[in-house]
Amino acid sequence: MTAQALGRLKDALVLVQGDVFASGLSFRLAVRSVGSFRDRPVYHVTLEDGRFYGGMGRLEGETEEDALAEVAEDVQDLFAEVLNIAWPDCAVHNRGLHMLCPAGSSPAWWCYFGEGHLVAPVGELSALNPS
Repeated sequence: MTAQALGRLKDALVLVQGDVFASGLSFRLAVRSVGSFRDRPVYHVTLEDGRFYGGMGRLEGETEEDALAEVAEDVQDLFAEVLNIAWPDCAVHNRGLHMLCPAGSSPAWWCYFGEGHLVAPVGELSALNPS
């Protein structure tokens, strides 16, 4: 992984961490190397204590959109698999949201209930819950 790709992943984590805090959770996250594969470091989002979930593949961060989508999904998987938390959720329907990134679009949180609706772009949940 290049330094630029790692930088994109860390920048993406700042946005997703904001969504975590905006939803009322206080978990602090980091992008860390959690091992290696074929002499290349493998990066995942980890909790502050180092716990992570690596079942969905490693983070690559080839573009800003890729990095944001990968980090958002990695945080969702981490919370689900390690903490047994469905995150984030739709305040209207009380259902878990899904990260969706259609071609040509930025990653966003979507509620699939009923006809489905956009909740917020990834990194902008705080706009729905101002302090």
